[in-house]
Amino acid sequence: MKALRAAWRLCRVVIHLGRGLWIIHRVFPRLTMLEQEARVQAWATTMLDRLALQLVVRGKPSNGPVLLASN
Repeated sequence: MKALRAAWRLCRVVIHLGRGLWIIHRVFPRLTMLEQEARVQAWATTMLDRLALQLVVRGKPSNGPVLLASN
């Protein structure tokens, strides 16, 4: 049963990745920066859901570009 669930999850992730690539190549050139950011946010939220991950934000993020990762 675990293998079936993992295979189903993998299929959903691969399809979602393909859809994201299609959006970047076909849709993004016609969108404003604000619309692009909204699309990226929605795509990332769905990807987290497909991977069964939960995003938890604590505190205030730093200003400027930052890469922060933790377990």
